Parts: sequence; C-alpha cells; structure tokens
Amino acid sequence: MSAFQSAPLAPAARGSRISVRDQASVRGLALAVALVALAPACTRAWDPDTGEPLVDPRTDEAYGFEPDGAERDGVAANTEVRLADNLAEEQPADVFVLPVENRTGLRELDLPDWRELLIDGLIERRYSPLGVAYGDARRAELSDAGDVTPLALAEALEADALLVPRLLVWDESQLESRATIGVEAELVLVDPRLGALEDVLWGYRLERRIELPARSVRNSTREDLRRRVLERLSDQFMERLTQRDPRRLPTSAPAAATEGSVDGGPAEG
Repeated sequence: MSAFQSAPLAPAARGSRISVRDQASVRGLALAVALVALAPACTRAWDPDTGEPLVDPRTDEAYGFEPDGAERDGVAANTEVRLADNLAEEQPADVFVLPVENRTGLRELDLPDWRELLIDGLIERRYSPLGVAYGDARRAELSDAGDVTPLALAEALEADALLVPRLLVWDESQLESRATIGVEAELVLVDPRLGALEDVLWGYRLERRIELPARSVRNSTREDLRRRVLERLSDQFMERLTQRDPRRLPTSAPAAATEGSVDGGPAEG
C-alpha cells in the first residue's frame, strides 16, 4: 500500500464515483497545502551557537515573531542612558545646535545633515533654535580669536543653551542582509554659564538597531536610507526632551557682558 493510498471506503460511500486514485490525489494535495502552511516554522533560521531563533526584520512580522526588547517603531536593539534632566528647574528658550561630532572613526561617512532634523524637533518642542549659518560664522570668528568657549559663543549668539549632537557608532554591516542600521548617539543640552560642554542641563545616549522596510533597502539610495535612520533617531531623542513652557521666562541665559559684547558692540541689558 502506498503512502497516499486511502483506507477501504465505508459502506455508505461505496457507490461514490470518486475512484481510489482520485482520492489519493485529493489527499496528496491536502498534505501539500499543509506543508506550505507550516513552511515558515520549518524554514526559520536558528543560531548554531546559542540555539536562539535569528530575527529577520523583513519576514518576522509575517511570522508573528517580535524580537526581545523591540519597540513599536521597529527598533530591535534598545538601550539608553539618561545623562541628566534638569529642565524642570531650568528653562532655556533660544538654543544653538552645534555641528555634529563624528566619533565613529569613519572619516568618510557621508550623512545627511542631522542638525536640520534636530532643529525641526526643537521647534516642535517649543524651543527657538538659532540660525545655523549665522551661528557657524560667529563660531569661526571666535575660533580665530582663540575664544570659542561655550560662554563666549552663547554670549555672541545671545543663546540660552547649546545643543551638542555626538555620533558614536554607525554600523551598516547588516543593511543588505537584515535591512537594519545600527547607531549609537548622544545628545546633550548645555548651560553655557557652567563653562564646559560636559556640564549638561539635559542629555541622553541612545543605542539603536533601526529596521528599514526591505523594499526601501532595494529601491532607495544609501543617502535616503541614512536620512530615514536619522529621522527615527531624532524623533526618539525629542520624545525624551522636556517640552518647553512658553509662559516661563528663560532661566539659563548667560549673564550680559559689562564692558561690551564679544563682537565689540554695546552690551545689551
């Protein structure tokens, strides 16, 4: 008897016109459908070292798996450190976003301007970001004069605080295979009166492995993919930034100079 041969028909079915061969074909088709339904569970990859299932962001949503620690926005790796949060007491308004510090060791890394995304986020959180072009020009002038301290820069720009973005890790090694980019970054808001960029009003360090749609990886440029990652990263930083209350006056503005401003003009009270 073959594997697909049916058992003898019940008496009530002996008059049926379906032959034994036809019944075997029907049962074979049913078995094939069942195997197709079970295919995801059978083809799921496993780590040979740990025995844990491997997460594939392009297919796991269809399989119904969710990686440990995953957030709803699709980030698989999720660690964060709150460096400081004193914005309940302090109330900066005018903020200058400094150029991004690239500490990844990847000197040739070409990223879309993260500052623009952070400026948009500050506006949504009711802060008043200062113009980048003007701020960079004044910063260059102070650097040439040998006085580019946070306090001198804030006084020159009449800024209440400085926002310092630092990119620590950028990993595209799994972009093609798993449609993810790994990133670790730090964002700190500095009170310039404290005199050092390490003295912060607010700050977070986020480590993320950000998942991208597989179709976008195939059809988008590398620059577009990087910008999507930075957009997601900026959104997550801004979700953690205390929203400014516009009814409160700034409390972290640098003290006005007594003998004149940095650029030689009269000091404003």
